[in-house]
Amino acid sequence: MTWDLALDARTHDMTGGIVTGRDEIIQRLKIRLWRHLGEWFLATGAGLPWYTAGRKGAKSGAILGSRDRTAAELRIRRETLETDGVQRVLSLHARSSGREFGVYMEIMLEDGTSEAITLTMNEE
Repeated sequence: MTWDLALDARTHDMTGGIVTGRDEIIQRLKIRLWRHLGEWFLATGAGLPWYTAGRKGAKSGAILGSRDRTAAELRIRRETLETDGVQRVLSLHARSSGREFGVYMEIMLEDGTSEAITLTMNEE
């Protein structure tokens, strides 16, 4: 049995508890999607290029501000499917509004249950 430290759904701060099962899978997926490319020094290739394409000052390939929503959805879909416990993406809808990018998706977990995920990223 695996477990992870629990994070507050609103603030993303640790709450002092643990999560297991499907809650752990959902939390780990959200962490993967929130991680910016190059943010984690132990794995600079991990994360999504929300602001840059991974090179200092490079803007091409960034999800925020991109007009290519299909490419952004494909990156998000790939990151989702690489998460342990996620079997498939049932639906994925992205919207871009100025400096905000929102994602709504439904995923199927390995246990056959489905879960709805909502994620919003703001350009700061």
